[in-house]
Amino acid sequence: MNYVIVRNSVADEIHEKFVDGSIQWAGEVGPGWLYVSGVFVEPEPTIDDVKAECLRRRKVLMGLTASSSTKDLDYKRSLGVEEAVALQDIRLEGGTWSSEQTARALILRQTRSALKLTLDKSNALQTMNPIPSNFQEDTWWS
Repeated sequence: MNYVIVRNSVADEIHEKFVDGSIQWAGEVGPGWLYVSGVFVEPEPTIDDVKAECLRRRKVLMGLTASSSTKDLDYKRSLGVEEAVALQDIRLEGGTWSSEQTARALILRQTRSALKLTLDKSNALQTMNPIPSNFQEDTWWS
């Protein structure tokens, strides 16, 4: 059972125990859900929701947690770029890669490809009208 504080027809707080002014609700409800005619309704996803999911997925692809900062993501990506340039320099100077460098180049390439695919999927979802309510499911992102 949930106890929901509603402000301006929107679920603002969800509690497990009764709170003064709360509405008792047995069904599914989350912060931001609309309260319409005595029923909680999940709002339609927005472009910002899709962008947030894209960012979350890109963080995870880079080995970070979903709650990591955007600065952490930028830092890890810049390290990868620097590493890729260093590997490219070896080749441009006529050198050859060691087996470890070859393996690392493959990982960098795969990561870059996965990041691009995630961004492409995000862009496609953002153009949909309406955006599917289940846009966070993996099927939309693979």
